[in-house]
Amino acid sequence: MKIRATAIVGMVAAAVWIVALVIEYQYGLRTRGKSSTQYNADQAAFYVAQFGYLVMVIGLFWSRAGGEEWFGRVAIGIWIIANTAIVLGQALGAFGINAFSLLP
Repeated sequence: MKIRATAIVGMVAAAVWIVALVIEYQYGLRTRGKSSTQYNADQAAFYVAQFGYLVMVIGLFWSRAGGEEWFGRVAIGIWIIANTAIVLGQALGAFGINAFSLLP
């Protein structure tokens, strides 16, 4: 059951990401200089998608999708840390705080 819910969250996050990406390229919202309502809404969609990915990876960790051994648990744990840094960096960037150290 946990894997199914995790997979659904991941698929919804991927769909939101794809829609945000299409909108970004269609309307030329790639640069920060165009800080309009459309740009902010597009970035919010990316944030929602990235947060969905984080929830999905945490679900994978809880469901022990990496196995019972240490390697799978550590690998997914590192993935959680990386996704958390990206979500934090996006959230801080929305408030104008320089968070380049958190983003890849």
